Amino acid sequence: MAVSMTNRTMPFVLGALFIIPVAGTLYRLAEIILEGHWSFRFNPEFVDRLPLFIHGVTMLMFLVLGAMQFLPPIRQKGPKLHRVLGRLAGAGAVLGGLSGVWMTLAHSEISTPLLFTGRLIFGTAMAAFAISAIRDAMRRNFVSHRNWIIRSYAIAFNAASMPLLYLPIILIIGQPVPIIDDALQVAGWIINLVVAERIFINRPFYQGVQA
Repeated sequence: MAVSMTNRTMPFVLGALFIIPVAGTLYRLAEIILEGHWSFRFNPEFVDRLPLFIHGVTMLMFLVLGAMQFLPPIRQKGPKLHRVLGRLAGAGAVLGGLSGVWMTLAHSEISTPLLFTGRLIFGTAMAAFAISAIRDAMRRNFVSHRNWIIRSYAIAFNAASMPLLYLPIILIIGQPVPIIDDALQVAGWIINLVVAERIFINRPFYQGVQA
């Protein structure tokens, strides 16, 4: 069995793209721990409370542990570790999506109608896709499992891919107005899903191992 160079480099490519969102999330989590008022009610007026802490931790779990699943040694020689990391990543996807929906519904006033709708649709979809992936893994339908978790990961990956979308816009027109900013966020989710469907699912760019 030989592993393609694509599979060897994929986790490192993902890791490079994660630097900004992971650093920002870790900073925010530290701020919540040191200054936050621990409550189940999300209050954007203060350092964000328990809902955002849950969202930050679980999204980090999904993004980081999901990227580790691309590592060939884990897939080839550590199936038990692959399952454990997969369960943790799946739990992160479900809780991350639902906590995002929770905050959106609790404080609709902090989102424009476009962003409110996008957060509800894609947050719910991320959790639902992860649940479908977990269900198919339990049924040992691993092709469907892989496809559903890729779709869920594509939504979560918007946190890492947004700078790539923002940079040319900022270079061309400067800081976008709020409506364009919201449209870019929603477009990012859609673009990621299209790329995942066309490249990773319909024509798998990543096959795990190759004969």
